[in-house]
Amino acid sequence: MVLSQSKVATATSVGIRVLSYIFLRWALAPFIPPIVFSLFAIYLAAFISGYRNEPKYELVDEVDVLVMETPARGEATPDSSDRTPEGDTEVVAQDVTIQETISVEPRPLSPLKTLLSGAPNPRSLALSLATLALNVLAVTFVADRLFRERFYTADDLSFVRVGYVAENEAKLVIREPDQTKMPVKVEIRVKDPQPPFENPLWQDAGGVRWTLDETDYTAVLSIPLRPSKKRAFEWRTSNNHSGEFTIPPPVGHAEDTNFGPFTFLATSCIVQKLPYNPFDHPLAIPGMRHLAKVLPSLNAQFMLFLGDFIYADVPRYWDKSVNYYRQQYRQVYASPDWPAVGQNLSWIHVLDDHEIANDWSANTTGVYSAAIAPFHNYQAAANPPQARRAPANTSYFQFTQGPASFFLLDTRTHRSSNALPVNDTDKTMLGAQQREDLLAWLRKPEPKGVKWKIIASSVPFTKNWRVDTTDTWGGFLAERRVLLEAMWDAAARGMGVVVLSGDRHEFAATKFPPPSRSGEEGEEGGVGGGRWGETDVVWEFSASPLSQFYSPLPSYRQQDEEDVLVKYIYKGNSKFGAITIENLEGGKQSSLKYRLYVDGEEVWNTMILSPLPHETAPSCEIHKDGLKLSLPADLTIAGAKQQRDKLDNCRCSKCVNQDTTQRAFATFQIPLDIHPVEARADQAGVHVSWSDNHQSQYAWDFLQQYLYHGRRKEKTITKALWGAEIAEKPPTVPYGDVMASDDGVAQVTANLMESGLCFISSIPHDDPFKTKTLLERIAFIRETHYGGFYDFTPDLAMADTAYTNLALPAHTDTTYFTDPAGLQAFHMLSHKPVKEGGECWGGESLLVDGFHAAKVLKQEDEKAYEVLSRVGLPWHASGNKGITIAPDKLYPVLEHTASGRLHRVRWNNDDRGVVPLTSEAPEGPEISADEWYAAARKFDEILRRKEMEYWFQLKPGRVVVFDNWRVLHGRAAFEGIRRMCGAYKFLSYQITWNQVYNMVEIRDGKFAHDATVAPQASRVFPLFSLKGKTAIVTGATTNIGLAVAQAFAEAGANVAIWYNSRKEEAERSAAEVASEYGVKCQAYQVNVTSYEAVEAAINTIVRDFNGRLDVFVANAGAVWTEGPMLDGSLSLYHKVIQTNLDGVYHCARAAGQHFRRQKLEGTTITGQALADPPFTQGSFIATASMSGHIVNIPQLQAAYNASKAAVIHLCRSLAVEWAGFARANSISPGYINTSISDFCPRETRDVWKDKIPMGREGEVGELKGAYLYLASDAASYTTGSDLRVDGGYCAP
Repeated sequence: MVLSQSKVATATSVGIRVLSYIFLRWALAPFIPPIVFSLFAIYLAAFISGYRNEPKYELVDEVDVLVMETPARGEATPDSSDRTPEGDTEVVAQDVTIQETISVEPRPLSPLKTLLSGAPNPRSLALSLATLALNVLAVTFVADRLFRERFYTADDLSFVRVGYVAENEAKLVIREPDQTKMPVKVEIRVKDPQPPFENPLWQDAGGVRWTLDETDYTAVLSIPLRPSKKRAFEWRTSNNHSGEFTIPPPVGHAEDTNFGPFTFLATSCIVQKLPYNPFDHPLAIPGMRHLAKVLPSLNAQFMLFLGDFIYADVPRYWDKSVNYYRQQYRQVYASPDWPAVGQNLSWIHVLDDHEIANDWSANTTGVYSAAIAPFHNYQAAANPPQARRAPANTSYFQFTQGPASFFLLDTRTHRSSNALPVNDTDKTMLGAQQREDLLAWLRKPEPKGVKWKIIASSVPFTKNWRVDTTDTWGGFLAERRVLLEAMWDAAARGMGVVVLSGDRHEFAATKFPPPSRSGEEGEEGGVGGGRWGETDVVWEFSASPLSQFYSPLPSYRQQDEEDVLVKYIYKGNSKFGAITIENLEGGKQSSLKYRLYVDGEEVWNTMILSPLPHETAPSCEIHKDGLKLSLPADLTIAGAKQQRDKLDNCRCSKCVNQDTTQRAFATFQIPLDIHPVEARADQAGVHVSWSDNHQSQYAWDFLQQYLYHGRRKEKTITKALWGAEIAEKPPTVPYGDVMASDDGVAQVTANLMESGLCFISSIPHDDPFKTKTLLERIAFIRETHYGGFYDFTPDLAMADTAYTNLALPAHTDTTYFTDPAGLQAFHMLSHKPVKEGGECWGGESLLVDGFHAAKVLKQEDEKAYEVLSRVGLPWHASGNKGITIAPDKLYPVLEHTASGRLHRVRWNNDDRGVVPLTSEAPEGPEISADEWYAAARKFDEILRRKEMEYWFQLKPGRVVVFDNWRVLHGRAAFEGIRRMCGAYKFLSYQITWNQVYNMVEIRDGKFAHDATVAPQASRVFPLFSLKGKTAIVTGATTNIGLAVAQAFAEAGANVAIWYNSRKEEAERSAAEVASEYGVKCQAYQVNVTSYEAVEAAINTIVRDFNGRLDVFVANAGAVWTEGPMLDGSLSLYHKVIQTNLDGVYHCARAAGQHFRRQKLEGTTITGQALADPPFTQGSFIATASMSGHIVNIPQLQAAYNASKAAVIHLCRSLAVEWAGFARANSISPGYINTSISDFCPRETRDVWKDKIPMGREGEVGELKGAYLYLASDAASYTTGSDLRVDGGYCAP
């Protein structure tokens, strides 16, 4: 029994020590601590029992055996061979003596054996305690590593880190739970400024007003930047954090910096205290120390972290709540090793499994929602922009910096089960949308100088890792092959393609050569390598961990010639790669150098070159089923076949009006037997000769844009249906992001497209105009009988319950319009008691996803769904005096597209008319009113379910925008006075904002080619025609303005003339113009110094004048009459500036909104097609002055001169901003003989003539031609110009 206790102690001791070593040095496996603790309990009992009962002495039993032999002689036998010389045989006699000695001796001390075995030594208490202490220490270390960090919850953590940094913005993640330190203000400045050329002072960069528990007290601040050659900026915050960030080089440039070539880092995987050191802080991260040691020498732009920033399930999965995941992120950022690598370096993050759970392949089910919210708050919110078509709040991203374009994959959220067969064609790592986006990105041409496409994948792309292969791309071989072919295609166009991955805790460099020309079969019966060359190789560098275990045994092995091993290193607890890209001289190729650092030392490096593009000439062949195209290497049209391009799509000038892009021939008069007889292709595109001798031209960009990207198919948008659970993380975009860049607007529209709603946070609420400006940036405000932008309190100013304090059930607005309002926005500016000391409560807002409710209805009662889809109802609005509105026909509650997709929900019981007693609904039998009421009752019950309702409280500074075609809204009753502002908006988010702002796109400081078209007219007089167009002229009662109005009317335009005070004279002038030229002409009194007045007047005129605006002339002005500046009054200065400059700015802003909308939508304000004439571009003309070029003498008029110089430059600036939809020019008259100069004495006017080469003042009629030219298509290529009409005054 005693011996067995000693053996048990030895066995358990060995187990404790081996497992503790593995846990603390190699792998924080969750199953090890329970085993260690169990073994220790057994060991302790065996140790005590063994020490107490095992004897200190041992019996020694010695046995001595003595054998004595005595020889003797005997008689021999006949056959005996044992004879002595004497002939006798020899006989041996043996005497055996046995002596046994038993003694008691002390047991051997054996110190080494005792310490190694862990068994007790009864002879030595000290040795026994020492070996026991070793095991106690091992168990203590395990317990320390397992439990101690649990006490460091970092709830009070305050930190700021640098996120994505671009040329024009930098993102900071700010966590501040202490609300006494709010708001957190941020300041930046150029590092090491060089005055006076650089500002050495700290500049306000914005801030965060408050942080909320719903985001774990985090917020993301986007700081607008101006590109700087210095590139390095310092930042500091009001809550005592500071650091630096570096802006990247311009797109396409690798070395235009003060810090050497473009470099960034890549790695993955972090856990605290591994390898374990008992003297380390509980949140210590040893790998970060290795990184910090070499970081200053690398001049890295950013860290591309490839996943597993936290290990939620290591060393133990303690909890599955959102608070637990938040704590995991806080503990990393609270590590004492973080600041050295995070304060001055941008970190960009990719999602992987341990940020959710190990080997996660369960999509968005289970614990995903709890895990993903903190990932977005701490990581993704400060990441680069989401891929262009990515649904809102997804975790894959796309951006371009310097010489490289990046695509960051999400390999977890959309993944099929790992258990499916590896070659299953339906098995996906990315999901359909992400895969489509990635393929589109691989096909996309990059700007000049961008030679690399970098793909960030959290898991390895190679299949050579033989451990847990199904959790790599080796488990998704069919999808991997599709991506590889797209990568090889990109390489054939001259793009280097590199995959950066992590996850394996080892390093491997792998290359993926394309199939050889004698290899596998490819498209069209050719060989797979026919489209790829030997240099079209894809590379992968997989490096991890930054701070974790590594496998003591190699697990990577090359299997075939598809994935070729270049370098493999498995040892090292800390590994990361430094990637440096340099564009080579001549610009055709670029080098990428990869350096591997292991435990802080560079151990390996390699350099690769971007491939040269294939010099493949384009070709075109006629086949019986269409045209077969062979494309240039730099084009990205997918596929080789295309159905016959009928003459209907010809783009030549005979077939398409180049002004309007409208078809200019009768499609259905084309002979049925027409066919191509000759086809050729060159760098310009495809040229086809038809059997009727017509010559067609198809530019490559036309083929690429329209024939291969499904533009003619109905576009479907993936909708994320939601209920009450959306309250956990409602889609939100900071106000600063929306106003700072188009990416912020794109994020808002993406949220609206996917979820139907979006909150915009941190908007100033002291002035409703800022809300209006925000909403105009998102989409065009829609005018209705309520007006445009509204700002109201519950005073029943309009006959609508919205203008009361009553509760409102969930409903949609403007159901009585043929085209209901698309978007709606609310901003509560204040909520105050009616009287001081009175009550102020309630008013919670309600949103319900109507599409979700419709889906539930269809699942629970398909007949009810059919009834609400088929029965058309009358809708009406007639509560306001003099206003009755009804749609063009009866519309059902649930409207569908032709393909059967749910398109719109109309649900407002208050505005619904009488349900038809019987309904002759299309495509089915009659439906009775009782059937409709039953179906509606069911739908209403679903809408009121708690799980469907999202309740929230509107607060000042938080705007909600939602899709009124999908999302129903309501509110609770309230007490007090709420001031609300908002607007209805067109559902224009379905138009990409790239189209809105980049009608004339600027990339790398270069304008897009062929972005505008020239008018097509064979004669000159039609170019000057304004027939059917609408023009507005300000300051048009008399003088120059009236002459311009007359010129426009003579050219056929309908004209609105503005005046300030002389009403009778203006109305008389308008009547005379209308009568003289047979056009519409009306006078409007407008104060141009008020933007609200200008905007309202333009909107009114557009409605009055056929719903369109074509030409705007900002002519109103004020003169300076008080001589030298020092002697003049400030009141006159303000009048001159407000009229001459502010007035022009107001007019341009309000008119430009209509120009842009008309170009984008091609419709009038009422939704009719802009035709007769079509709208090609607007024309904005400002009356400046030659005084904007020179200083007038003898009269002194500094204020006037400055105002006119500003107007000239304003128009030049607008010419660039508006190039896609309008022209902007100015005219600078010289001295013109008008009443405006009556204040000048005759002597002064004679001095003027002395300085005019033509020796006289001009007449107003001499300006007509200049204004008409700029207003008409004759000036279609004139923008940003100032036309001086001064008799030669400025010439000498």
